[in-house]
Amino acid sequence: MTLFNKIYWFIITHEDVSTGIILIASIALVLCIKWLMKSIAKYQREENVRKYLDKRNWRE
Repeated sequence: MTLFNKIYWFIITHEDVSTGIILIASIALVLCIKWLMKSIAKYQREENVRKYLDKRNWRE
């Protein structure tokens, strides 16, 4: 069983629906935070490259 199937099975078989909703919301939140961190890291790398190139051009 894949992770998605396990989560789906847990939500379907669990009697308390709010637990399933909370589980889905928490997974969505984790994915959003992961995407946000990746975006910040990408921006940070671009900024570092830009600063490095500016310093290099200034020295030449």
